[in-house]
Amino acid sequence: ASKPRDLAAIPATLATIAPVLASEGTGEGLGIDNALLFIPLILVPGTLLALFLQFDGSQTKDDFFGSYDDRRN
Repeated sequence: ASKPRDLAAIPATLATIAPVLASEGTGEGLGIDNALLFIPLILVPGTLLALFLQFDGSQTKDDFFGSYDDRRN
């Protein structure tokens, strides 16, 4: 379980991070003032994640270092 001391640090951390989210004077999170800009912000990383997970699924699950012969120089 979390200690009360740890929970007390959360508001201070959030107060420190909050100014970073509003950039370029827009007052909006990540400086995005048009809702349409969230589409590529979500789709591009989502597409890359999907491609990576597909690639990862096609790889063998053998232990890479299990077949390493340490007698070889």
